[in-house]
Amino acid sequence: MFQKIISYLGKLLEETKKRKWLWQACIFLLVITPIVILSIFSFCWVFQADTFHLFQEKKSTAYLSATILKEKLDKLVVIGEVLATRPRLVENVSAGKWQEGMLVLENAPKLFSFIDHIFLSDAKGNFMADLPQTSEITGKNFSFRDWYKGAINNRKPYVSEIYKRAIVPERNIIAIAIPIKSQGPASLENVLGLLVLQVLPETFFEWVKEVDIGPQSLVYVVDRKGRIIFHPSFPVQGEIVDFSMSGSTKEVLKGKSGVGIFYNPAEKEKRLEAYAPVSDYGWGVVVAQPVKYAFSQRNRKLLIIFIIYLLLIVLSFAFVYLILRISIERYQKEQIVRELNVRLAQRNQELADAKMRIQLDEALTVKKEFLSAVSHELKTPLAVAKEGVSLLLESSIGSINQKQEGILKLTQKNLDRLLKLVNSLLVFQRMDSGRMSYKFEENDLNALIKEVVQEISGLVREKKIDFILDLEEGLARAKFDKEGLFEVLSHLISNAIRFTVKGSVVVKSRKMNDCFQVSVQDTGEGIRQEDMSKLFHQFEQIKKGMDRKTGGTGLGLAISKKIIDEHKGRIWVESEYGKGSTFYFTIPL
Repeated sequence: MFQKIISYLGKLLEETKKRKWLWQACIFLLVITPIVILSIFSFCWVFQADTFHLFQEKKSTAYLSATILKEKLDKLVVIGEVLATRPRLVENVSAGKWQEGMLVLENAPKLFSFIDHIFLSDAKGNFMADLPQTSEITGKNFSFRDWYKGAINNRKPYVSEIYKRAIVPERNIIAIAIPIKSQGPASLENVLGLLVLQVLPETFFEWVKEVDIGPQSLVYVVDRKGRIIFHPSFPVQGEIVDFSMSGSTKEVLKGKSGVGIFYNPAEKEKRLEAYAPVSDYGWGVVVAQPVKYAFSQRNRKLLIIFIIYLLLIVLSFAFVYLILRISIERYQKEQIVRELNVRLAQRNQELADAKMRIQLDEALTVKKEFLSAVSHELKTPLAVAKEGVSLLLESSIGSINQKQEGILKLTQKNLDRLLKLVNSLLVFQRMDSGRMSYKFEENDLNALIKEVVQEISGLVREKKIDFILDLEEGLARAKFDKEGLFEVLSHLISNAIRFTVKGSVVVKSRKMNDCFQVSVQDTGEGIRQEDMSKLFHQFEQIKKGMDRKTGGTGLGLAISKKIIDEHKGRIWVESEYGKGSTFYFTIPL
């Protein structure tokens, strides 16, 4: 089976050499296309699967981080509420004993290491007491702070935005403000003051560093204004950085969660970022990784797939090329063997043909010699006989009756035919042997045509057909052999008359661009298409039934062609069977 395929491919490629490259391309495509389709499918599938997996992983990390942060903030709020509802604290604050109330909380910083500073403010936002104790800002009003507005307006615990605190050392902190309310029914509760816990971000967000999110990845937290609370790449106690223009920050501050590729103008870098809001607090968590690192593992996998399929395609190309090469070489060898067999058969046939040609040439030579001898031997007695008949018809040697005159005219007509045949044979024999001589001189072509017509005028009268001469006036003289061209015109015009039963014969002469053209048109029977190729061959008579009546020799057109060829001209015919024929010949100017 494999051998048959090899042979068929070789034959296909060798027998369509002009389109060989097209067949080779089709075969290559037939083999390579499935591999290319599979490679594209694999590439797209891995690309989509890994991208989806990466996006989901980042999104899950952001959601998990936001959930953890919410839990920690909830615990922080609970701690604040526990501290703010201590009875002794509420009693002292209610009595205006702020320092005594502060002493109730003196162990809180020791119990909760993430609390950096605790202070109390009255309901109007005035700083009343703190721990550790400072005196430079006692009595100062902080009602402009976010923590004050949030806690007083909502009358519940509030986690503030990040801000720089007023006491020395100035630090970036977040504040948890818990209203201190008077005891009694809920509807009668009054806010006596605020317990504010100040937390350092670097202490509170230590857990973020332990989240495993991949190389060059980071988790950062923004407040409700889009400012950085914690970011591994920025110092916590430096200037507060505004990330509100970041695409992911804008989305997370709207309460949305998701993942995408964003350009952060603050960091001037394009990153894959997943974001999730911290519900109830207005904060947002963003998990970010530079694009070049985020997709590095996926891209390495895609590169490996590309290399594998590229190698597979190259190997397939090489395999197909090898198969095609073997197929072509095998077929070429088979062709060589076949050609040798054909050549051997041809050589044998050529030897047989050569032997036959030698025999034929010998026969033709004998035939030509015989025709030449017979023609010469017949010409003289025929001429004498014709002359004798002419004398009898002219009554030069005695009177004859009407019946005798008819017999003599018939005899004269047949003698003319025989003499014409003998002359044609002699002319053709001279042409065939190369002994025909031509005399090229300037002559009047139209005058020659009229001379020929004058000679065969009796034939025209006999046929009773219309004979039209359409000769171009003022035709320049041409250089030609007068006797030869006379022979050509005589053959063409007499043939047209003889083969036209009714209708007309038109003879035209025209000057063309670089030659003179003569045409002889008749309305005879015409010539069949299959007979056109025989017209100018010697001894060919394609209208045998009519030739018996008209006396054709089968040499006229062959002689005409040889004469026109000697003039460097051309002779041809146009014919439609049943409508007539037009013979043309040209001679150079």
